[in-house]
Amino acid sequence: MKGIRHCAARAEFPDALHIPGDAPEGLYEDAKFRNGLKMLGRKGLTFDAWHYHYQNQAFAAMARSVPDTILILDHFGTPLGVGPYANQRKEILAQLKRPSRNRAMRKRDCKTGWSSDARQWLWVGEKT
Repeated sequence: MKGIRHCAARAEFPDALHIPGDAPEGLYEDAKFRNGLKMLGRKGLTFDAWHYHYQNQAFAAMARSVPDTILILDHFGTPLGVGPYANQRKEILAQLKRPSRNRAMRKRDCKTGWSSDARQWLWVGEKT
């Protein structure tokens, strides 16, 4: 075992999503959750997180609180293109490219990436 993967996605508008995340509100801020992440780091295990783009700031703050744990951010914090996020592709991508976010992630050596399955359903509902 190399680590754990956890669905930390919390849907603000679950009716608009095919996969509404139902993680508890404030998960990344929770002291017990952060202590668990620190324990993973002490054991040399990784934490692989999946959440939505609007949770990236909370993830970055959590990442700074667990500096000895390797974190993997799936799908750059899945950018949504449905519900209230429909037709906001440019704005959302700008948030993902924002220098302050990138600096925070680089400081923490966060691993980020897209999976091929995510590319297939990203931006559902947006006309291109």
